[in-house]
Amino acid sequence: MVDLFIKLLFSLYISGVFVFPFSDEKEEKKEAGSTNVVDKNGKKVGRWFYFGKDLPETKYPKENLVLEGQYKDGKREGTWIKYHRDGKTPLFIGAYQNNRPHGSFKKYNEKGTLIESGNFLNGKYNGTLSKFYDSGIPMYEGEFHQGLENGEIRHYDRNGTVELAYTSYDGVVSGNMRRNEILNNEKLKISAKPANKRIPEGTLVEAQEQAPVVTNPIVKNATFNPNGYNKIYNEKDDILQDGVFKGGRLFDGKLYQYDRDGILFKVKIFKNGIYTADGQI
Repeated sequence: MVDLFIKLLFSLYISGVFVFPFSDEKEEKKEAGSTNVVDKNGKKVGRWFYFGKDLPETKYPKENLVLEGQYKDGKREGTWIKYHRDGKTPLFIGAYQNNRPHGSFKKYNEKGTLIESGNFLNGKYNGTLSKFYDSGIPMYEGEFHQGLENGEIRHYDRNGTVELAYTSYDGVVSGNMRRNEILNNEKLKISAKPANKRIPEGTLVEAQEQAPVVTNPIVKNATFNPNGYNKIYNEKDDILQDGVFKGGRLFDGKLYQYDRDGILFKVKIFKNGIYTADGQI
């Protein structure tokens, strides 16, 4: 009788009925290799993939890959890749640290040709920045320090000839600007001191600029208070505005701006409802 019972158990084991230990192991492996997951605190962790259906505002085809990268404690960490509309050709490949661009990056056109390369330090250009025409010919070369031009700067025409050159220190032109011009098929060299030595950074501050009135805000674990403190995010979980609101508009706080590649490039500080300065990125 005992022998018969043992044979029955062995038969069930071979047939796959008793697979509980193996199922658990597979589930553990599946969980360990899962993507687009959050931890027990609701923070994104591990590798995430975003498709057109996940980010409708990008207007990508629903099944095409838009963005992929790694999260740590809800923040971008490591290499992130954004794709062109075909979902295959990289548009941007860059390193992140603590949710900010930090490290080397490259940008490509729709044909996969390199059009920009450089380095970020805490979200700001740092070191050599190079830009290229779609043909691959250099367009711009410059040195940066903490987001400002700092060193020898060169602009090139589409033939690769230096069109404009100058030296800059902390965003201020030092010495003469050298520009090549073509007149009557003859190339001339023009050297002149700029009337305004300060190189403009971004857009000019408009007088009495106010933050936009918020509509359909995304907040976490709270209800948006049009007359109180809020922290609101975009669909990619990037912070957009942080501070005290009045009448649904940021009154005292920070407004974060991102470029089309999702890179934070500006932080606007508002006081008493007015844009007063740029904050540290």
